[in-house]
Amino acid sequence: MARNNLNEMIGRLRSSQSMIKKGIKQQRQGLYEQAIRSYDRAMEIDRISINVLKNKGFHPLKQANPEKAILAVDKAKKIETSQADTLFRKGECLNALGRMEDAIRIYQKSLELNSWNAEVWFRQGMCFHSLDRFKEAVSAFDRALELNPNNALLWFNKGATLDSLGRYSEAIQCYNEALEFDSKDSDIWFNKGISLRSLNRFDEAIDSFDRALKINPEDPAVLFNKGVAYKLSGRLEEAAASFEQVLQIELWDPVVWYFDGATTRALGRFEPALACLERALEIDPGYAP
Repeated sequence: MARNNLNEMIGRLRSSQSMIKKGIKQQRQGLYEQAIRSYDRAMEIDRISINVLKNKGFHPLKQANPEKAILAVDKAKKIETSQADTLFRKGECLNALGRMEDAIRIYQKSLELNSWNAEVWFRQGMCFHSLDRFKEAVSAFDRALELNPNNALLWFNKGATLDSLGRYSEAIQCYNEALEFDSKDSDIWFNKGISLRSLNRFDEAIDSFDRALKINPEDPAVLFNKGVAYKLSGRLEEAAASFEQVLQIELWDPVVWYFDGATTRALGRFEPALACLERALEIDPGYAP
């Protein structure tokens, strides 16, 4: 009887692994719905194995064999850990399908089985952020950072979420942490510049934008926001020069034309200013700053 149980257990484990491999292949091919079904089938098979090991199985306690009892429980825990990974993969499929609420729920189930996976906390945090549930996103990123504190991407995304909450000083601290691990990421310097500008620390913001531009010299978003920082600090000539740089790269953004026109007007150059404002309206007749 025990041998039959063992053979059945081996068969279930092989079947589960086969379904997981099938799901991974489907996921890589972008067949997310099919992958979810494969993962669900694998977990259904695993639940039978866990139930057998914990409750039915080989009845080691009735045989007064505590060693076998311990082995059975350990095996059940290993299968549960494997289920946590499968749940994570299912969550990733739901995420890819844009089903964020469902993805969050499945990530949470994964974490209930294994709370030591920083990647799951991170992905859950990203879903919270996408749904504008920023406080929950910060909490998830904090849990991820407890497990993986030397990760620039985690610090960056926590900073971006704090920005969304208007907690700019804390966001800057996060960006500084991220830069300790990756000082060559222009996005970190850019976001730091935005936070500094939001606190009216214009000179520091411009310095951060300059650091981003050293890495990516023709990034129109950085050039534009550098121009805005110049304008807000009263350095109108430099602001106009920045907007002109943007327009050499990106001609079809009415916002840039408007800011260039408003800055040029403030400098007393009315005809060029009018041309800029007319151009903004040509691109988007409904544009209203």
